[in-house]
Amino acid sequence: MPRDPINHKHIPLLWGKAAGCCELCSNPVYEEGLLRQEGNYSNIAHINAASPGGPRYDAEQTPQERGAVDNLMLLCRACHKLIDDNPDDFSASMLRAAKTEREQAIASLMEGLKQEKCTVLKYLVPFGESNFSISDTEWKRALFSRRLTFSGNHAFDLNRSGENARDASRIPALAESLEVNIARFRELEYDPGPIAVFALAPQPLLIKLGCLLGDETELIVFQRSRTEGKWCGNNHASAPTFEFKTHFCSDGASEAVLILAISGAVDERTLPVDIRDLALPTFEITVPSAEVGAADHSLAAETFRSFATDTLYRIHQENPGVRSLRIFPAMPASLNVVFGAALNTNVIPRYVVYEKRDGVFAKSLTIGEKDEPR
Repeated sequence: MPRDPINHKHIPLLWGKAAGCCELCSNPVYEEGLLRQEGNYSNIAHINAASPGGPRYDAEQTPQERGAVDNLMLLCRACHKLIDDNPDDFSASMLRAAKTEREQAIASLMEGLKQEKCTVLKYLVPFGESNFSISDTEWKRALFSRRLTFSGNHAFDLNRSGENARDASRIPALAESLEVNIARFRELEYDPGPIAVFALAPQPLLIKLGCLLGDETELIVFQRSRTEGKWCGNNHASAPTFEFKTHFCSDGASEAVLILAISGAVDERTLPVDIRDLALPTFEITVPSAEVGAADHSLAAETFRSFATDTLYRIHQENPGVRSLRIFPAMPASLNVVFGAALNTNVIPRYVVYEKRDGVFAKSLTIGEKDEPR
């Protein structure tokens, strides 16, 4: 009786399932064992033989079953000879179990190497002399650098109307618009998983953005390099460390000051006169060496969010009467978003965010309990 031929369309599928290696000994079959020359050194073996009298032949199988992928194994020449010369030692059930274990292990490994799907948010608000834009190619390249892939067709733009903040008095209105657009985003049926954020805007708006997104389980905030204009980060840079400093204490105070000197030092003379005259408890988060690249490393945002959360709890624990924290930020864009995500109005109910323009800080935005009328 003639041997049932192997359907050649099954061969690439079998190679894929076996990852190009023998399904018994795991040696690669795309190279010769002795000289390591590249080529096809595989054998396609039948578990139940293709013709009567062959190893493990099963007369009850149909020709289609004999030629199916489930009855085929990718083997090296040595293992093929071994199982066919010793059919009593290598039963059909044993070979099928080995094949299944091998292919499931490879499938599991490939699943672990898949890029994680994420949702993408853009928030670009021009201010000063700057004009911001980011192409689809730029943010997709940045996702790829972090082993992420986009789950949809378009990034959700939180500034679709193209508003700008060149007039600083517009920031509270822009914050209200941001709240509306975040609410619209929440109504979308986006896939569960990380949310990737690409944002450039005045620091108070970035902090507000982080606060609005703070309940997301995984927020990945990308930093645009000032030198190269890219969003991919630089994992060759040293991961930054952060320091907490106490400059002034005052028992029973209801307000306190937190300076965020990450991308540069904050000169006391740039603070509003009333802040200096009030002599409020004053704290600072800084880095050992202030630099604009403090957020370039992919771990910077995660590290900073944890540090900022701990800092806010520490301020509350040491000053339980403080209900309002005045924030003076000098930070890379991404860390402003991350800091906003760390805010907790159950710990400190009110955060007043200042912005530096023309060399001095001025009150810009209140997060939490509303500001008193002015």
